Amino acid sequence: MYRNRIAVDLAKDVFQVAESARPGTITARKRLSRAAFVRYLQAIPEPTLIVMEACGTAHYWARFARALGHEVHLLHARYVKPYRQRNKTDRNDGDAILEASRAGKMNPVPIKTEQQQMIQQLHRLREQWKHNRTQRINLLRSIFREFGIEAPAKTEAFIKAAPLLVDEPLLQPIAPQLHLILADIAHFDGSMNECERQLARLLKQDSIAERLDEVSGIGILTASAFIVAVNQPERFKNGRMLSAWLGMTPREHSSGN
Repeated sequence: MYRNRIAVDLAKDVFQVAESARPGTITARKRLSRAAFVRYLQAIPEPTLIVMEACGTAHYWARFARALGHEVHLLHARYVKPYRQRNKTDRNDGDAILEASRAGKMNPVPIKTEQQQMIQQLHRLREQWKHNRTQRINLLRSIFREFGIEAPAKTEAFIKAAPLLVDEPLLQPIAPQLHLILADIAHFDGSMNECERQLARLLKQDSIAERLDEVSGIGILTASAFIVAVNQPERFKNGRMLSAWLGMTPREHSSGN
């Protein structure tokens, strides 16, 4: 018996819904606001298969719908794209998600827990602060070069030497502005370190993180990123499949045998 399914194209304020009660048919379409979408999920009379594209806010809504008793599948955007017909609109995206969900070999994206998303956001914040710190360091390097001042090549050595270099006599007229750049670098550096401490606290009781941390060359950053990305290692039959999923094996483009 065909199970009712609902495809949802997520957005910030407007949600496009496509309902299907029979294979190959769309029985209803709805365009809902955020508040209306919450009421819509709560009003579904029986457990239903809800399909969404794995995009921004998808994991939150998946947890919300699952808490209401529904089964939720998140599909990778790469799987949905071939099923989209004509132009990219919310309605066509909803239809494409519904069609993709009927394919037999679509492995859904595991739904992340709140803690896993917290770890993911810490990584993103750290990368943003690292990017900002690198911008400030490169700015100082370029200023030093313009005045013939040599600076260490390595980042840690540069950060230690920079406070002395900005006080060079040649740079006295712009020294106050350079000290502001140094303050930015110190702020971003401290924020990155705090992120790492927070990651260590979050993963303190995680047995998988402890085992990964024992491997040579893997620290808290790699271990936490691996845990969040892989999510459910048991969904891979063997290490080769996991390696292929991580991109450690080349993609195949061939014909014949």
